[in-house]
Amino acid sequence: MFQKNDERVYDVRSDYYVYRLINPLSWSPFYIGKGKKWRCYQHLSARNNYSHNKRLGGYIRNLRAAGIEPVVIKICEGMNEEAAYILEEQEILKYGRKGFDECGILMNIFIANRPEKRIGSDNGFYGKTHSDETKRKISVGNTGKVRSPETRKKMSISHMGKPKSDEHKRKIGDKSRGRIPKEETKQKLREYNLREDVLKRNIESKQKEWIVINPDGVEEFVVNLSDYCLENGLSRSKMYSVASGNRKHHKKYKCRKADSQ
Repeated sequence: MFQKNDERVYDVRSDYYVYRLINPLSWSPFYIGKGKKWRCYQHLSARNNYSHNKRLGGYIRNLRAAGIEPVVIKICEGMNEEAAYILEEQEILKYGRKGFDECGILMNIFIANRPEKRIGSDNGFYGKTHSDETKRKISVGNTGKVRSPETRKKMSISHMGKPKSDEHKRKIGDKSRGRIPKEETKQKLREYNLREDVLKRNIESKQKEWIVINPDGVEEFVVNLSDYCLENGLSRSKMYSVASGNRKHHKKYKCRKADSQ
């Protein structure tokens, strides 16, 4: 059975729903699902043989052979993905699965249909790489896509504390080395750094007192965090992220405000 995977980053867009497939003779549900757009109607399409749930397909074919057309009812709409998964699971537990649960009536196989987390060789894509054409299509598909602040936050948290391999670091360095920003980018950076709130924050940050814990575990009292980062080859912004709790560490350095506990 698929297990819940709390580490997964769920889609926060509110276009998901939970639905029931109904037998109109008894008006009882025989399947509970979650999806968006046309997902609920795919079970009833002429191409419903794609499903791995063969007993659901058989149940629908038997109904139609008797001249009965299943009914689709959306029980809740406008949900994000995680909320839809939770309601779907509650509905399946409510009615039970035929052959799995006592008095169950649903054709569902799993209680929780959340994707199983697969790592390393258990991942079907392990050892494979995308072709140049696939990479181009992915790039085109993501060009101009704006992710919500909530999605960016969840993506950031999911990568927090994960160390990069030496090979990964080398690739990032090779890609960034020698890159010259466009004049438009430089101008945007200038305008950002001259904003009143940014100037005020930079001044205040230099006046604050910090406690920095180096990789050896030694605590250091620091007055100017920017200068400390420059002297030790650290990213100032990433150290601020560590201090604010958005990162666990930066190059194994930890940091907090001196007045915080």
